[in-house]
Amino acid sequence: MSEKNKIGVIGRRGDVLTFQAAGFATYQAESVSDAAEMLEKAAAECAIIFLTPEYAAGLAEEIARYDTMLTPAVICLPEKGGGVGMAMLRRAAEKAIGADILFRDNT
Repeated sequence: MSEKNKIGVIGRRGDVLTFQAAGFATYQAESVSDAAEMLEKAAAECAIIFLTPEYAAGLAEEIARYDTMLTPAVICLPEKGGGVGMAMLRRAAEKAIGADILFRDNT
């Protein structure tokens, strides 16, 4: 059994190139269905998977499958001004800490 030690990023080509330059495993997707395929592939290879916000809402069911697993951790990159990425980050922080200590003043 191989150890998952990669960090992956799923998104459009232009969105993932910077991460690739920084050494992340990148998975290019041009649609939600492409992103679903890439999520499955990345889940087999990565311990942590970052997902661009444009695909997170469309992959809510797929992402939920990984919520109870130790790996991979699937995290939506937050976008400026909140949105689905910030909501997912908030939920992940609340799950890890047990309370909403990061955002309680921003509701």
